[in-house]
Amino acid sequence: MTVPTRFVTSLVIALALSGVCAAQCPPGRALSDYLHASEKFGRKLLLATHEAEPETNVALSPFPVFQAFGALSEGTNDWTNSAELDNVFEWKNQPFRNIASRMLTARIPSEGFPPKKQLQTHEPAKPPPVIPLPTEPFVPLSQSTVFLFKGKGLIRPRFIEVASRDYGIQFQEAKPGEPPVPGDPAVRKLYESYRSEEGILDFSITTFTDLRTAWRRESFRERSQKLPFTLRTGAKVEVDQMVSEPQLYRHVSTEDFEAVELPCGEAYLLVLMPAVGKGILELERQFASEKFDLNAMLKSELGDVTLPILHIQFTKDLQPPLRRLGLNNIFVDFRSLGGMVGTLEGARLTTALQRVDLDVDTWGIKARAITFLGGVAGGVMGGSMAPLPTPFHMIVNRPFLFFIRDNVTDALLFAGVEMNPTVR
Repeated sequence: MTVPTRFVTSLVIALALSGVCAAQCPPGRALSDYLHASEKFGRKLLLATHEAEPETNVALSPFPVFQAFGALSEGTNDWTNSAELDNVFEWKNQPFRNIASRMLTARIPSEGFPPKKQLQTHEPAKPPPVIPLPTEPFVPLSQSTVFLFKGKGLIRPRFIEVASRDYGIQFQEAKPGEPPVPGDPAVRKLYESYRSEEGILDFSITTFTDLRTAWRRESFRERSQKLPFTLRTGAKVEVDQMVSEPQLYRHVSTEDFEAVELPCGEAYLLVLMPAVGKGILELERQFASEKFDLNAMLKSELGDVTLPILHIQFTKDLQPPLRRLGLNNIFVDFRSLGGMVGTLEGARLTTALQRVDLDVDTWGIKARAITFLGGVAGGVMGGSMAPLPTPFHMIVNRPFLFFIRDNVTDALLFAGVEMNPTVR
């Protein structure tokens, strides 16, 4: 029997590509490569957001966006959409990223949906004790995701199986007559404020990401003080700043920037500040494009840090920055999510929103993110080094970048830029 030439050609190409992939995917690298991709995406998303609003305080949570689109990638069989996803989220040559995601979600527990206790960072309250004594089990880091959809049969069982197993997503069918939007007031308010042009959703993915962790070794004194902070325009404002105790920190100071890591129990805060006379956007661009290896440059040094007390509330339509990064097809083409739904017409996203409430004070870090993705289906209703002789004194008194990473996996949980601490 003669084998068709087209089949033989396709087989040769597939084998060649699999050989290239195998050569580029060494054993044991799945999780580290996945985390590196998440970090690169977070830096790019922050830059794309801040470039559009250069004078604005920005706070984002890249991790739930990265995970949600990872799950959605399992529901696409469209080549154009897959290529865009791989490029934007840095997934090239990662055949085991679903398993890496499973390993990562095992580190970050889910409290069920909706979370039993929501973190309110925007209401003034008495600072919690250094060692929290809650009435119910204290979960310092958690993430909960629900996929709501209208009508039985809309979502393919295979997609539900993979997304539940590898990305920790809980699937629920919306009540008859109800939109597929969680009843949580904060989510409803977020959705109503950025309602898509279609006005009707057939499915949504909502993620709550919560972090509540105290400084390690009581790094910062309880008292803060008013100190000058130089804005991007050169003007100065008086802001509340806190001063750390002299101790060993991972720190580096160059002619272009200064950086320090501040450890908490569950995560750590990386502060990256341009040198005097240098631009913060240029530093962002260099960091996003990995022009320098900051991790290799940081060394354990004795010193102290003066840091503004941060109170940031930031709500963002993520579709514009994601499109600037090259993710377009999933928002316009119903074929992009054709493998996720049980309809011939397919599905696409119409909404991508996020709200972040973040506090950094003398107690530690308190941060909460709500990430909301919505879409429609076509044709369907809806060890410490020795200290240096001279301690450093880092004074964060001008616009700076900050990144909050998990201590165990180094996953990038939150990222932002502080341009003016007097503006919330």
